[in-house]
Amino acid sequence: MNAQPYPARLDGRLDPALSRWLWLVKWLLIVPHVVVLFSLWCALTVLTAAAGLAILFTGRYPRAIFDFRPSPITAGMEAASSPPAYRDVTV
Repeated sequence: MNAQPYPARLDGRLDPALSRWLWLVKWLLIVPHVVVLFSLWCALTVLTAAAGLAILFTGRYPRAIFDFRPSPITAGMEAASSPPAYRDVTV
């Protein structure tokens, strides 16, 4: 049996080239994205209700709403994948 208390060891070093305030700037740049994404989701909610009424009265799903629906979903997935890029980490 190994005498060390834990078999894994992680050594790290601080990169002096990293800016101390860059993380704050990067997180502040997220704010406009969140505002736009929230607006897209609100529009999607309203348009989904409007599409339901259109289907109820005409029997057809409106083409413009059908074309709009993927945009907030895609934008949400892109925004969810971006937070790791806002960290100052060198590998």
